[in-house]
Amino acid sequence: MGYFTSKSARSVFSLKQLSISTAVVSSIGYAVYQLREQNAVRLDPPNTTYANPSKVRLPPTDRESINKRLREYEKSVFVNRDGIARYDFNQLASNDPCEDDHVESVSKDIDDENWYFWGVFDGHSGWNTSLYLRQHLVPVVVDELRKTALTAMQNSACPSALSYERSLCNAFENLDNHIVHENIATVFKNPKSMQNAARLLLPAVSGSCALLTAYSAKSKTLQVACTGDSRAVMGEQNSNGSWNAVPLSRDQTGANLDEAARLEVEHPGETVLRNNRILGRLMPSRAFGDARFKWSRDVSERLHREYFSAAPIPVKSPPYVTAIPEVETVKIDSKKQKFLIMASDGLWDTMSSERAVELVGQWINSEFGKNPESNSFSSSTLNPFNWFHKESPVVDENAATHLIRNALGGKDEKVSALLTLTYPLSRRYRDDLTVTVVFFEENEAS
Repeated sequence: MGYFTSKSARSVFSLKQLSISTAVVSSIGYAVYQLREQNAVRLDPPNTTYANPSKVRLPPTDRESINKRLREYEKSVFVNRDGIARYDFNQLASNDPCEDDHVESVSKDIDDENWYFWGVFDGHSGWNTSLYLRQHLVPVVVDELRKTALTAMQNSACPSALSYERSLCNAFENLDNHIVHENIATVFKNPKSMQNAARLLLPAVSGSCALLTAYSAKSKTLQVACTGDSRAVMGEQNSNGSWNAVPLSRDQTGANLDEAARLEVEHPGETVLRNNRILGRLMPSRAFGDARFKWSRDVSERLHREYFSAAPIPVKSPPYVTAIPEVETVKIDSKKQKFLIMASDGLWDTMSSERAVELVGQWINSEFGKNPESNSFSSSTLNPFNWFHKESPVVDENAATHLIRNALGGKDEKVSALLTLTYPLSRRYRDDLTVTVVFFEENEAS
């Protein structure tokens, strides 16, 4: 009993000591905390709205939120003249920020009639080159086409399709030469600052495929210029209402046997393609920018030594990549040729050209394709027999959105799952998606 009392007394004394010590430490700690708090970087509370919209996106879980996400950047433009009924556009990013870009433009500067331009630019290693193309490619193309038209007029002739094709090739090649070679020469000649060098060279060290369609209202002819692996497909309707997918471009990668043969001829004795990639690294065999595959070893080493850039890659006979496009010319007969699909490879990774044409045909046959506001389609277009074997409901007023929805699986559960994934994980399952669909209208001249 005495031991218990003595032990308890000692325990009480110890507790008192501990309390006093704790109080002192707590007072010091509180003072230090107050001092730190005055100089602290205040953290945002949870669920704060950030300036970057990608930070506030919640996973879409129901149909309304899925539709809101899918339709965020869609647009439909009703032209209803010059043989063009309308065009639909949409884009869905996987990268953050999106590396794809696009352009839609009209010009009267070539032959006093409207020329329409639609472009899809699939960037890689960043968005710098695709943005540059959106800003500069069409003006350069218009200038070249105008020169060709003016030369023909001075000779009392009409410009040929071949001469316009050459103009497109010249425009692509000249712009890429400016991006890759003229800008690096400016940097080396007048080295103002690292910042200036970065500004000039970002479109060169990044890269982008380019798909550009030029349509002449005067001749009802369109020309599709393709550099890279974006794709253009014409939707043609047969007399029985069924659809044909007519390719207007070829994917320019190492898997294209003609591209592989071209590279072998241009670089004899070298193994340019490894796993169907340029020097084992780059998928498209034609692209803007991608200067590491175009600069000499000396230029790359100097840039790496004096400014910035990744270590030079081993090159023997550059350039291994070109921006010169392949061009396809088509005279539009709108009684048969109903629409044109242009899309970055994010779409074609998920579906064939035939499937894409079927889906747009399905859209035309839906209530949205019959919308009288567009005044786009004849009765033969609107009421074909039911050729589509597996009908799935069309829920989008925009044909490009209809394609993107189906590229993600079509059903809400699949679409929601893919939209839930954020960058960089999302890149394992889907690419940036950029889609333009141009619808042609029937006219008396057809």
